[in-house]
Amino acid sequence: ISSVWVTKTHLCSGSFDDSVRVFKLETGECQHTLYEHEARVLAVNGVDRQPEVFWSGGDDERVRVWDLETGACLRTFEGHTAEVTVLCPLAPHMMVSGSADRTALVWDSRKETSISRIVPKADRITAMCMVSNGVLALGTGSKPVTFWNLQAGAAYSRLPEQGHHTDWVTSLCAYTGAYLFTGGADRSVKLWDWARGARLRELQPEHQDWVVHMSLRKL
Repeated sequence: ISSVWVTKTHLCSGSFDDSVRVFKLETGECQHTLYEHEARVLAVNGVDRQPEVFWSGGDDERVRVWDLETGACLRTFEGHTAEVTVLCPLAPHMMVSGSADRTALVWDSRKETSISRIVPKADRITAMCMVSNGVLALGTGSKPVTFWNLQAGAAYSRLPEQGHHTDWVTSLCAYTGAYLFTGGADRSVKLWDWARGARLRELQPEHQDWVVHMSLRKL
């Protein structure tokens, strides 16, 4: 299982077996098994304010939009030239896809092609998250985390190299709009004040392998 997305009623999962599955949370029943992708599914995500649809992407370089209830593929987007590694929701109908082709594309499910292109001038994009309104954080295989102003269409800052990860940034998680957790293939988790570019702490002990996912829950 490479990725999951959960609503109040369903869980959607993507897998290296090339499938997307939709499960009912109440019963655990598999409602749909979807094989539209032609290779491994690496990313599944959705928009909380639009829970009736969800998105997926994978090794076949395509992004797909699905009807949660019927399992119908509503839209197939093409535009990347390598695998789609991560999906990040922006707003109802809108999603950003990051890829090993070193770009991210912004999609609107009501349109047929991408509406903007993000080129952070780094290696493959391995993680993304929104850190504030209009600001997207991008983790890559080479450079420190880049912050992209979606309205201006340009990168405006990066986290400092000193104290950053020594390997790929594989997971990002924003907290309260001011802070950013980063997880990496170097097995570490770090906390940043992203606007000031200041590393606040490194969480201990380290993992024994890559940090591939992080999540925060409000108590």
